[in-house]
Amino acid sequence: MTRTDRSATLKISAVVSDVDGTLVTEEKLLTEPTKAAVKALHARGIIFSIISSRPPRGLRMLIEALEIAVPFGGLNSGVIAAPDFSMIREHLLLRSVAQRTVNMLTAIGRAVLAVCRERLDDTRCGRTLCRFGAANGCVPANRR
Repeated sequence: MTRTDRSATLKISAVVSDVDGTLVTEEKLLTEPTKAAVKALHARGIIFSIISSRPPRGLRMLIEALEIAVPFGGLNSGVIAAPDFSMIREHLLLRSVAQRTVNMLTAIGRAVLAVCRERLDDTRCGRTLCRFGAANGCVPANRR
């Protein structure tokens, strides 16, 4: 089979794209050519979806602007969500495992961005926005 023959038999059914640095610009903008390309995929009956390290709510603008009507991956596919942002599947760590991991990494001087459902704890700036089971949330690594 020649290359031409093979390509004639292939059918693209779906395209899944990363977001930052791929689908949007460095300025986090969705360009008109990108919107047009996704619209052309929809017109050909090709499913389009996205996957990102962002939490699902951080993808709302893209889901709406690109008229994504199928599940998508957030938090590096730690969460699979429906276009209405309901959770289809979550792959969560036990809180004790997450806390031990954060402690281990910060003990060797690594910055940690821990995601707890939709909240973040960023040890690079000392902001605490997630909870690891403590009554008042987790303590930033730079304050331990």
